[in-house]
Amino acid sequence: MAYFNGTIHGLNNPLTGRYEPGEKCTRVLCDDCAEIELPLKPKGTVGRHWDTGFKWAPWYGAKCHRCNREA
Repeated sequence: MAYFNGTIHGLNNPLTGRYEPGEKCTRVLCDDCAEIELPLKPKGTVGRHWDTGFKWAPWYGAKCHRCNREA
């Protein structure tokens, strides 16, 4: 399981009528490091890290940038 910043894909902006590419991922964190590094809402709250710009991805499969374990 991992948390990552950036976006998976872009989107069509309805205001401009143009495609906007996704933001490049620059940081991946495993669950343990995310608990240390990212600010949290109260435990048990759904989407605890979503207001930080990080998303949860159980399939990400990259190394954690903090501890180097597979995230």
